[in-house]
Amino acid sequence: MISEISQIEVCNVSFAFPNAVGRGSEAILRDISFVVNRGELLCLVGESGCGKTTLLQIIAGLLKPKKGEINIHQHASDNGAVVPCTIVFQDLNLFYWQTALGNVKVSLRARGVPEPERTTLGLALLQKVNLSGFQDYYPHELSGGMSQRLALARALATNASILLLDEPFSDLDEKTRRALEEDLLRLRSETCLTVVMVTHDLRQAVRLGDRVVVLAGRPAQIQCMEKIELLRPRNEEEELFKTKEKLLCTHLTT
Repeated sequence: MISEISQIEVCNVSFAFPNAVGRGSEAILRDISFVVNRGELLCLVGESGCGKTTLLQIIAGLLKPKKGEINIHQHASDNGAVVPCTIVFQDLNLFYWQTALGNVKVSLRARGVPEPERTTLGLALLQKVNLSGFQDYYPHELSGGMSQRLALARALATNASILLLDEPFSDLDEKTRRALEEDLLRLRSETCLTVVMVTHDLRQAVRLGDRVVVLAGRPAQIQCMEKIELLRPRNEEEELFKTKEKLLCTHLTT
């Protein structure tokens, strides 16, 4: 259930990178504004290089906008989370020298969880993402899908109420990708997470998103914000599903 209480406010955000010769700058984003409601799964779509990942990093606080601001709202039910949001990059950045459990315990330690509780909580988080029995495996011993699940577990260990995902399933085969999408929807439902997910896959955006924001142009601007009012699980052969996908494609290529 999506709450109409706003959790993220993106207000007139513009961004530019210094150009290659070190003089002036190249505008990437221009006057981006939208709201993400508490418990919503919002997808950001656009062609490669349009600034989707840059915008996600601005929301995470890793980059500072040239103009505008990001407002993150914490709520009483956020259980005193130390950080409001956590991010999973396309390059998962797992700690290769740590086991699966060790990776999760790093986030628990950063959150201030006492040592005696970290193993118990860590194992529970691994179970939540279907990695029970793999706690002693190192990242290089895990498959691509299992590594993605570990990255999700590590992100959940922060206890943040906002999960930011940068094309998390793009390198996986279709069967594994669909399984992880179902895991994401289940976790979102169980934990009341607010999710912002970057993807270039319009069909995936319609499958997963409560709303979809389409970015296009250079610098990128919002071409449309489309609400996806389809019951879950969503049927890709349904005419309304196909209509939504075609509408997003039209805006993307405008």
